[in-house]
Amino acid sequence: MYIVDLGGKYKYCERYRDPLTNKRKITSVTLAKNTKQAQHQAQMLLQAKITKIMSQVKHIETIPGITLQRLVEDHLANYRKRVRPSTYANVEMMSRSLIKSLDGEALIEKITPLILTRTIEEMIYGPRQISNAYAAKFKIYLHQLFAFAIKESYLDHNPAANLTVAYRPSAGASSTHNKFLETNELNRLLKYAYAHNHTYAVLCEWLYQTGMRCGEALALGVDDIEKTPDGWVAHVNGTLEYTGLKVAAWHKTNQTKTPAGMRDVALSKRAVELYRDRYDYAEGHGYLFTTSHHTPIQISALNTFLRTAAKRLEINKPVSSHIFRHTHISKLAALGVPMYVIQQRVGHSNSRVTQEIYTHVTHEVLVKNRAQLENL
Repeated sequence: MYIVDLGGKYKYCERYRDPLTNKRKITSVTLAKNTKQAQHQAQMLLQAKITKIMSQVKHIETIPGITLQRLVEDHLANYRKRVRPSTYANVEMMSRSLIKSLDGEALIEKITPLILTRTIEEMIYGPRQISNAYAAKFKIYLHQLFAFAIKESYLDHNPAANLTVAYRPSAGASSTHNKFLETNELNRLLKYAYAHNHTYAVLCEWLYQTGMRCGEALALGVDDIEKTPDGWVAHVNGTLEYTGLKVAAWHKTNQTKTPAGMRDVALSKRAVELYRDRYDYAEGHGYLFTTSHHTPIQISALNTFLRTAAKRLEINKPVSSHIFRHTHISKLAALGVPMYVIQQRVGHSNSRVTQEIYTHVTHEVLVKNRAQLENL
């Protein structure tokens, strides 16, 4: 190993023979110091890089000595290139939570399924009190993280493959029932919204009438609404990208959250009225739904408004902008619209939540109309 002084930083270099070309090459790492400790650290990093290069051609069992911090950093660097910034931000947040819960210097070959299970359960029942839904997402993240470790030859097994987590028992009413609003709850919430913030109210009712994700609705331009021979439709062809960006940098993507989200949504008469409510106001400013300054609406601000409204109205459900999408699904299910039609309308190729709501609502409708069973 030799060292190059870069003027304030130091480049540590090591020669190796490329197993693919059999030519001599150089790999390097840059550190801030040139001490015995830094040299030792550089030697370990260089050896790990060379071992990784060799493993691509020559099969080796695993690369030992990889820390959890190193795995997380490598995974994030790889993941960032493949996903939207908002998706990356969510995984980055879970990565920070993992490092906070476990020692970043822990060697990943020492991490067992029991350690990971207890980590998740501590998040559920400890001071953080995360939801079951977030815990389930965190479990998926762990599986993907350690699958990446296998791909990189850091491990030969996935300790997160079969975790059995003791989730928090659901309290009170059905958890599925809490995902959507009953008619009286919807009406009271919209009445409150119209009395306190007309812009928010129109947006919330639009979400209920169309079943769109909030990001999809906020990305709509005036020209995305069209009257066709079959009636009015909204062309859903992107979503608002805002996570980690300043308001001035918010923009519409050319893809929705999933490929199935790219769709045309038929509009009801009421939805057309809502569009016309916004049309004159939005004309010439791009987005259909904006603030009084013609900037995109912040979803976090809308959700804060809705949580305050729900508390004042004593609606004991986790109310956010997404609950209007679920309420739309529940109303279509109650009307007897087939599942596949609902999924197509809301842009789901396959959704566990949609199926749960559909099953829950259709069962309730059947129970309330038991007399119809005599006609079978």
